[in-house]
Amino acid sequence: MKKFFVLALIATTLFNGAAMAADPETEESNAAKMDRNHKVLVVGMDDNIVSNYFSRDMLAEGTGINEDSVCYVYNKIIENSLTATAKKTKSPFRFVESTGEQQTWDALSKNARIEGEEDKSTADLSTVDKQQLKKMLDQAGAAYLLVLDAHYLKYQETPFKTLFHYVNYSLYDSNKNKLAQGSNYFTSINPQNEAQMMKSSRKSSEKIIDMIAKTVD
Repeated sequence: MKKFFVLALIATTLFNGAAMAADPETEESNAAKMDRNHKVLVVGMDDNIVSNYFSRDMLAEGTGINEDSVCYVYNKIIENSLTATAKKTKSPFRFVESTGEQQTWDALSKNARIEGEEDKSTADLSTVDKQQLKKMLDQAGAAYLLVLDAHYLKYQETPFKTLFHYVNYSLYDSNKNKLAQGSNYFTSINPQNEAQMMKSSRKSSEKIIDMIAKTVD
């Protein structure tokens, strides 16, 4: 009798374990949570290009980008570079395109300021509504927000003619807590067009992805 009871208990435990393992809703929920925890929404501050030399019209002439679109295109290039680099390096992180959320972000960040100077400039999001930001991230299915605070273009002629393109960024969670901030750069001789910038920015994008992984994993 005792032996039968033990066997029945083992069988019941195995059955319950198999049932839990085979629960598709639980597996789907866990997979969705894991997927969300590795998604980052990328947004760029408006009018966030600063330079010690290049004016907006000079950048437009040198890059072939419409003057009114220079900031938008610079932000988009970095966003696309992060997406492409994450896939190429097989990073678990995925960067959500901001196309659908850009209008919401523009409204949320209209009173936000960029503080600091040159490669130390960063966005102040104290005026951004936390609940609206959380809602925006929920709609994007992302757990984190990567803000492209500023692009600082530092030009020098000595010892070599070089344009340093600093990308200043901040990482936030859905509660508007700043988790990290930093600045990486890539170089060129002159302002580059979109295709050239995509190629030049890859190493910088790798460093940003590494920062995110070290911060949230």
